[in-house]
Amino acid sequence: SMRKRHGGVSVLESGGQEQSFPSMTEVDEESPEEKAQKAMESLPPEESGSGTCRIGVRLPDGMRIQRRFPTNMPVSVLKTWCISENLDAAAGKPFVLMRAEPGSLPLDDWSRSIDESGVANCMLQMRWHE
Repeated sequence: SMRKRHGGVSVLESGGQEQSFPSMTEVDEESPEEKAQKAMESLPPEESGSGTCRIGVRLPDGMRIQRRFPTNMPVSVLKTWCISENLDAAAGKPFVLMRAEPGSLPLDDWSRSIDESGVANCMLQMRWHE
């Protein structure tokens, strides 16, 4: 190992002090409630008018939510919105979003715009990822 023992004290060969950087797990100790709150705060302001659309989502528990979004925003904003509305999702439970019609495939390119993805003014379904 890189450690050499000097008088019972473990030091690093580089002479560098042993530093403890916060690990990802420590950074990740936000509660789902805090994550949901942050997600909500990061959403764009809700505006009506040209260049916006209304989107609805049926959550896994059957509840429906709806909101307006600019159509040029990436569909990843819809994922953020779902996280802001559902604590299981905020806790990291994986989910998919798809149009609420039979045979629809889950959205998979989160960088495409709402418009390009064909979900403007649509009802979507949020499902837990099998």
